[in-house]
Amino acid sequence: MPSLSILTPTYRPDLTYLTDLHRSIQRYTNSDVTHHLIVPQRDMSLFSRLRSNRTVIHGVNEFLPAHFLRTYALASSLTDITKLFQIPTIHAINLRRPWPPIRGWILQQITKLAAAASLDTDVVLVTDSDAVLIRHLSATDFILNGTVRLYRKPYAIHSSMTQHLSWHDTARQLLGLPAAPAGAQPDYIGGMLAWSPPILRKLHKRLEEVNGVHWTTAVSSQLQFSESTLYGIFVENLASTADRSFISSDVRCRTYFGAEPMDDRIGLEFLKAVTTDDLAILIQSNSKTPVAIRRRVIAQAQGSTTVQHQLNNTWSWS
Repeated sequence: MPSLSILTPTYRPDLTYLTDLHRSIQRYTNSDVTHHLIVPQRDMSLFSRLRSNRTVIHGVNEFLPAHFLRTYALASSLTDITKLFQIPTIHAINLRRPWPPIRGWILQQITKLAAAASLDTDVVLVTDSDAVLIRHLSATDFILNGTVRLYRKPYAIHSSMTQHLSWHDTARQLLGLPAAPAGAQPDYIGGMLAWSPPILRKLHKRLEEVNGVHWTTAVSSQLQFSESTLYGIFVENLASTADRSFISSDVRCRTYFGAEPMDDRIGLEFLKAVTTDDLAILIQSNSKTPVAIRRRVIAQAQGSTTVQHQLNNTWSWS
């Protein structure tokens, strides 16, 4: 049987969400599935209570090269100044290429790419802190004939999505690929994505061949970057025929993208959209949805294998 590990970068503000995810993984995966949490060094003790034979807590520094100088403590002491002048918080400096300094978002993506590549497993399921499993899942949900599933939604990135298009441009430049053809581009980003560690190691090698520096230096020098876009473009354009033979436009994680907090009405509408193909749901933390409503939605989604049928017939928050 193929093996599965789950990987989640997280930090102190997401502890409540991560706890819900942790419980769902214990409930809906087999005992041989390990959940790897990557947390800042300063938060290690806070998350240590989740440590078990199935949950491994890693510090961020475990996956960073020695030439990355961490600067978070200094940046935190200057928070008021950086907010006043709208300066991004700098989390590290690459001593081999100090400019630009490394923001937290870029550092997290480097850590994710490094950690997933290091795991001895057939599939790494990269999951956001605010996702929750609602059905049993295993490696067989993400492998077909030995190939790890790639999420790819065609024509999802259009001309008005300038940041997403810049992520495509950056990925192609890093990989030594020509510019994307005109028109809408595919999306590879989701709250629950399957990655192949061997493919990631090939991706790292490609980055170093094209850019002539360690892959972490190539990535850390970028201002606009998406690790999921990089992985997707690599698989689709540079992986072997076999490695790109299992592509799907279904992320299998129903996501609430709303900017406003979820209330009972929105929660009901969201649950109506959940299907039996969805293995997880994600209510984005930046929606500021109250924990009580969030957990009612989670409980309802986990309580029925046919959520749509239940809602149409016996909807209740109880």
